[in-house]
Amino acid sequence: MKTTFAALFTFISLILFSLTVYAFNFSFMENSPAFYFKGDDLKIMENSAVKALDSGKDGQKINWKNPDTSAFGYFIISGTHTQDGARCRNMKSFLSVEGVTNMTNYKFCKIKNDWRIVN
Repeated sequence: MKTTFAALFTFISLILFSLTVYAFNFSFMENSPAFYFKGDDLKIMENSAVKALDSGKDGQKINWKNPDTSAFGYFIISGTHTQDGARCRNMKSFLSVEGVTNMTNYKFCKIKNDWRIVN
């Protein structure tokens, strides 16, 4: 679980800081759903991402929603395959908070029990 958290932290960091050109001007974050996360939004999203990567079937949509906030989203797994001996999965991520939405695609491989974003 500790290694999975590290991979998800990396995933969340990429969502939060995907526009590295603006590294010193965080005003761009106002256009990111994660900027508006409150309470347990991040925890609920992370748990759903792990569920999708660990047990989601290709094409299956794993929804998440925080009933206490307006945050919701989903993950869709596709293209499960083996690369260099590791289980790899493509994951589409959709986030929406307070009317701000974002959709991204990442490729994860499970390396030493840790989901890592790879090229």
